[in-house]
Amino acid sequence: MKDEELRLSLNGSCVRMRSVHHSSFIIHHSSFCVHHSSFIIHHSSFPNRAAVLVLVLWCVVILSILVLNLAFLTKTHVRITANYADTNALHNIAFAGVEFAVATIRGDTGPVDDFSDGWADGKALRDIPVGDGFFSLVRDGDSGAPEYGIEDEASKLSLLTATEETLMRLPGMTPELAQALLDWQDTDLQPHPMGAENDYYESLPKPRPCKNGKLTTLAELLLVKGFTPSVLYGEDLNGNGLLDPNEDDGDASPPSDNQDGVLDRGILPYVTIYSVDKNVTPDGKTRVNITQADESTLKTSIPGLSDAEAKAIVSYRGGNQFQNVGDLLRVTEPQPNAPQQQQPQQDEEAARRDDGGSRSGNRDLESRPRRGGSFRGRSPRSGGGSPDSTTPSQPAPEAAPTGKKVFTPDRVKQIISYCAIVGDTTTEGRINVNTASKAVLQTLPGMSETLAQAVVDHRSQSGKSFQSIAGLLDVPGITEEVFIPLSNQVTVRSFQFRVKSQARIEGVNAQRTAVAVLDRSEDKIKTVYWNEY
Repeated sequence: MKDEELRLSLNGSCVRMRSVHHSSFIIHHSSFCVHHSSFIIHHSSFPNRAAVLVLVLWCVVILSILVLNLAFLTKTHVRITANYADTNALHNIAFAGVEFAVATIRGDTGPVDDFSDGWADGKALRDIPVGDGFFSLVRDGDSGAPEYGIEDEASKLSLLTATEETLMRLPGMTPELAQALLDWQDTDLQPHPMGAENDYYESLPKPRPCKNGKLTTLAELLLVKGFTPSVLYGEDLNGNGLLDPNEDDGDASPPSDNQDGVLDRGILPYVTIYSVDKNVTPDGKTRVNITQADESTLKTSIPGLSDAEAKAIVSYRGGNQFQNVGDLLRVTEPQPNAPQQQQPQQDEEAARRDDGGSRSGNRDLESRPRRGGSFRGRSPRSGGGSPDSTTPSQPAPEAAPTGKKVFTPDRVKQIISYCAIVGDTTTEGRINVNTASKAVLQTLPGMSETLAQAVVDHRSQSGKSFQSIAGLLDVPGITEEVFIPLSNQVTVRSFQFRVKSQARIEGVNAQRTAVAVLDRSEDKIKTVYWNEY
């Protein structure tokens, strides 16, 4: 190989080599120089490559965050979709429970309503399967534990007809609350001594007028002076009817309670605004108005009524007035020279001026208006009462007519369900003595705690539910004098029912509750109240 001159450039210097023998060295050295040169090149670009690495790492981090966020959002949307599907399914199950209640109530065609009916059968109305879930029909009870069944609205005191006297018999009621409620519903602007009208409500931080009209929902009570959630719901603020741990721990956690191991449920379980009784016979016909019907009408309207009994009813009206349907117990045989019957259309004032003795012991019908024209007293024929009443719920009894009584208690039991003392087709506020609790029974006139307990004990015996309101006369302690004044305010039938349908699905940590008030007083069952939560 020829000698060659090799020139290598390394960091700006030249290296000359001429030996063939050193060619390998030159090559190796050249390689070394190249590698060294490459090393220098890489060394000089190192800062740029590090920046790229950092940038790449940040991109990875950001992309990871975006991917994780996308995964979280996807999972959240999946959960929302699943929750929506579960909520919709629970709604349908709860609604199915209400429809089941409608069918149950429609199937109850008996002449009386009591706890032996299908709508009160707790075992048959619990954990009924529907699709993937179940519904149970729950009602308020006194035990602080779940009770199952449909609730009878006629088992409660109607706030639309209650007087101050009856309101004061409710658990937890005070004169201030009772009078405030009466003022809220009456039609005048003059407050009771401890009540409230517009002057009070318009002075509130958030002014509002006094309604001066009937309650339309029970929740409306929270607008009335003094009616706080604790008054309505007691310790059961969540309304589940159970004594939860926070409802039996004193003041450790809301709500405040007395830590006595007993659930205070406030006044809500004892009151209603929906109860309306139909003035019809057990077979669905209109009851006869015994204050006006003639003998022929009485005999055709009351099965088995004899000529003598019909004549006695008409004759009784000549010297007395049917204030209560229970006054049948006072009807006596017609006496010779008995006064003629007063005509129904005769003016009451003219009747009071009659000095012929035709109204011995006659009561003032409390028809004189007070406080701007409103009526303070309870009409003896109303079966309920004016909600702004402060006088006793029943006037003083008439003097007992002389003569032999025509109707025995057993006979009155047979015919009283066919009789009325009003011409109206319905009457608000009657209490079903077969289903009312002891606390509600005590709101009836003349009904002491002892008598109320006797009623509950009597009907709890097998086959002892009351077949007519006159069955109360079988209860120890309930005499004719006790029965007659309350006979207008009680019934043995119910037409409105509260349904609380609780839906659940196995494996789903949620439930849905639908609350409805059903009215079967017409041919088609109507929903008069609905709430869902």
